[in-house]
Amino acid sequence: MKIRNDSNADEADDPDTNSDEAKSLDLLSNPLTPNHPMARLIQSLFKHSGGKSADAASQAGGGKPVAKPSRRPSGGRRVNIGRRIASAAHRFIGGNYSGDARYPEWDESSKRYRNDWVTVHELEPWNPDGFRDHTALARIEVMRAPTALTRSLARNVLEIAPHGRNEFGEQLHTDGVVDLAYWRRSRSGSPPLPFIGKKRQRPGVAALVLLDVSSSTLDTTARVDGETGSVFDQHLKMSYRITTALDALGVPVGFYAFRSWGREMVHVMPIKGLRESLSALTIERIGHLSPAGFTRIGGAVRHCTAILERQTEAMKRVVILVSDGHPYDDGYDGAQASGDTRHAMSEARLRGVGFVCVGVTAPNSNESHVQRNALDSASALHVANISGIERQLGKLIRQALADARRRGDHSSFTVPA
Repeated sequence: MKIRNDSNADEADDPDTNSDEAKSLDLLSNPLTPNHPMARLIQSLFKHSGGKSADAASQAGGGKPVAKPSRRPSGGRRVNIGRRIASAAHRFIGGNYSGDARYPEWDESSKRYRNDWVTVHELEPWNPDGFRDHTALARIEVMRAPTALTRSLARNVLEIAPHGRNEFGEQLHTDGVVDLAYWRRSRSGSPPLPFIGKKRQRPGVAALVLLDVSSSTLDTTARVDGETGSVFDQHLKMSYRITTALDALGVPVGFYAFRSWGREMVHVMPIKGLRESLSALTIERIGHLSPAGFTRIGGAVRHCTAILERQTEAMKRVVILVSDGHPYDDGYDGAQASGDTRHAMSEARLRGVGFVCVGVTAPNSNESHVQRNALDSASALHVANISGIERQLGKLIRQALADARRRGDHSSFTVPA
């Protein structure tokens, strides 16, 4: 793969450097990121550069090269957006900010871990071209009627627990049987209820929806449920529906997105935190999502596993990865990518975290073997039908949780320190 510094290329593509810088500053000063270190550092870079070229700003920040997304066709508005996101991120990472966490990565060739190999940066989503209008997502009322998605989730995620007494049932209530015997002698009042009642209650489960926003999601799908659009648009819609449905059922749920530019720049972007409520802020963050970069799944998986562990103690946990399931990045493809992705999910399983991977695209013949190996530790479903995925999602979650519990009890796999 060819490695290059995109800072100069970006300036050549866009002669109006000052307007781009002003636009970036406007985005960074929005209410989403007033105190985030990324905003302060990039603003400082622009301020000290005095309107200089991106090359000068890059030198001030360290000037590390960034891998160009070579899998995507060159040219076009979307590719240019991706380059500009990468360029600004490159200048930012090149500064004093060292990232939120470092994680090991499995080396398939040597069959061992590379310690502290991947750096994950948890950043607010932003787009150089401004806010995309996703207000239509807020109008998806998944709880108005018992849809296939909510029925599937309720049956498989909400646990059934004893609740009072009932006229009919499968298990007798001891006090109810005694009361019924007395009632038959006295025949006074209403007959007691002799069976144990049951009720679906809020589960001890927490979920995290992880959306792939790499450049590969720019591909246009065939018609899916009567609509034609990019993989990104279809997956975003599905991720939002899953998040809102789980939230309405009382399941603690987080919604994150990820992409990468090499092992030093894995971006994990919070759309809705596990302890946050769905609000206008959620839609605002969604509006700043734009596909760019690559798909280093292992680093994102390890970071999201850590988030679930920190914030959801003593609960069953599951990550729902919305992606084509094909990992790819600089020095991260083929057996290396699938091996690390598989190990990242196996590590999570030992900690009681189940994995589900769903998507509307099936891999081509060259990618199917890689995807199969990568998702060996997950319950996966990829069909060109969102409604089909939603009907099966609850079952997939239940299988993933059961598999995590079973493998965690019996696996001899060792989690890296």
